[in-house]
Amino acid sequence: MAALALIVFHLGLGSVLGNYGSGGYEAFDEGLGPVIGRVIMHLEVGVYLFFALSGYLLFRPVIRAWVNGEHQPRIASYARNRALRIIPVFWVVVVITLLVFGTRGSSLWQILAVPLFVQQYVGGEFEGTIGQAWTLDTEIQFYAFLPLFALALFAVLGRGGGRKVGLVLGALALVFILSIGWRITGPDSFPYQRTLPAALCLFVPGLVLAALEQWLPARLTPARAKLIAACLLGVAVVGFVCYASVVQERLFWRAAFTCMVSGGLLGAPLVLEWARLPSPRVLDNRAMQWVGARAYPIYLLHGMVGLKALTVADEFSGAWTWFAVLMAITLPVTLVGADILHRFVEVPMLRLRSRPPRLDTRRPAVQSTAP
Repeated sequence: MAALALIVFHLGLGSVLGNYGSGGYEAFDEGLGPVIGRVIMHLEVGVYLFFALSGYLLFRPVIRAWVNGEHQPRIASYARNRALRIIPVFWVVVVITLLVFGTRGSSLWQILAVPLFVQQYVGGEFEGTIGQAWTLDTEIQFYAFLPLFALALFAVLGRGGGRKVGLVLGALALVFILSIGWRITGPDSFPYQRTLPAALCLFVPGLVLAALEQWLPARLTPARAKLIAACLLGVAVVGFVCYASVVQERLFWRAAFTCMVSGGLLGAPLVLEWARLPSPRVLDNRAMQWVGARAYPIYLLHGMVGLKALTVADEFSGAWTWFAVLMAITLPVTLVGADILHRFVEVPMLRLRSRPPRLDTRRPAVQSTAP
C-alpha cells in the first residue's frame, strides 16, 4: 500500500508541476480536482507507513526478548542484517540511475553522498534523480539509534516482564513528545525536519505496537479485536482527512495526524492477527503479496522511471492527461524492474542474513517422579 501510494503521489506531483509550475494546494485543486487532487497530494504518508513498519519490525524482537527474560539479539547480526536488507539493492539502483541520467553536473562528493546515505545534507542535481531515497538517510540513523535506546531503556527498567510494558509505553510517549518538541522549535527546512531527532516521532507508532504486542493479544477476543481494528481504521481515516486539511506550516499537527494514519493502518491488521483472525482479502491476496515482497525496489525505482516518462508526457497538455501517460509508462516499467531486482539482488542478499536459532516446539518427554 505504501509503495503504490507513493507512485501515485509522485506522478501526481509531476503532472501538476509540469502543467502549473507549482506543487501547492491551488495547483493540485485546479489540475486534479479539489477532492482527488487533495488526496493525491497527501499520499506521501506512505513514507511514514514505512517508518512505522521499521519501528514495529525492529523493536519487536528486542522487547519480546526483554519481556521473556531472554538474551537480546546480537548487535553484530542486527547490523549485518540491516546492511544486507538496505544497501545492495540501493547501490544497484544508484548505479543504474547514474548510467541513465549521468552526473547532471554534480560533484563527486554530491554523487557519493547518495550511496553513503547523506544525500539530503549535501544536495546537488544528481540527488534529485533519486530524491525519494532521503528516507534511507533517516532510516539509517534510526537503525543506529534503536539498539542504544533499548540498551538504555532496559538498563533503567531492570528485568523485564509483561507488567512493565506500561513503563515502556510511557517512555515511548516521552520520546514522542521530545521529538515533536525538537521538530516544532527548529527551522522548517527539509534537512532539519528529516534528521532523526525531528523524525523519531514518526517511528513511534510502530514502537508502540511492538510493545502492545507483548501485552494485548492474551486479552483479545475475536469480537473485541474486530472492534479495535475498526476503530484503528477510523483513526487512520480521520488522521488522513485532518492531515490533508492542515497547512504545511503547522508542524505539530501534521506530525500528529501522520502518526494517526500510520499507526491506524498498521495497527488494524496487527490486532486481527493477534486475535488469529484473517486480514480482509483486499489486503491479503496474491497481487498485494507480490507487490509487498517487491516494495523496496519499487520504491527505489519509480522516481527514476517517472522522470524519464516526463519526456513523453511533455508532448501532451493537461494534468490528468500527464498523470495517465506517466502512470501507463511508470507503473509497468517499475514493476518489471523491481521484479528483476527482487529476484537477482534482493532475494540472494536476504538469504545471507543471520537468523535466530529455531525453537524446538516439540513437547518434551514427561519425566517420571515415582521412586
